[in-house]
Amino acid sequence: MTWGYREQRRTYYNQEWHTYGFEWNEEYLWTYIDSRVAQVISLRFKESFWKKGNFPTTITNTTTGEIQRLTNPWISSENNVAPFDQRMSPFHYIIVDDTDNVAFYLILNLAVGATNGWFPDGEGGKPWIDNSGTAMTDFWAAKDRWWNNWPSDKKERGFAIDSVKMWKTC
Repeated sequence: MTWGYREQRRTYYNQEWHTYGFEWNEEYLWTYIDSRVAQVISLRFKESFWKKGNFPTTITNTTTGEIQRLTNPWISSENNVAPFDQRMSPFHYIIVDDTDNVAFYLILNLAVGATNGWFPDGEGGKPWIDNSGTAMTDFWAAKDRWWNNWPSDKKERGFAIDSVKMWKTC
């Protein structure tokens, strides 16, 4: 739904500081690296996120086997921007203050691996199975298979952030 990537030419991202931009308004959201011209994601709100996500009508709880009906949590929104319409959201990390403004928080992280199907089971020597209850333990137990691919210099393999700046446009 909302992912993208941009490769560097003749260099790597860890060799210098970069500006990672994110712009969001009632019509679109988009991201860029170093320049607004170098877009990574450009997403116009032409349809609802529920429709864009092509969510199934039911899911099966893998623990109990129970079939559960999925319903659109943003059905009462009057536009295609929900949950980013700053008026309603089912997410627990969004706080509404006494002025009825919604605070959204920027989360910066570096993730390795996943259990959401992004890395298919059985491909590329992946040492865990997505549905396993011990996926994180399996990943770490297999570190002898992947650790030597990581640079020994912490500056080359680290996730360094020089600063974070946010502005509100009026």
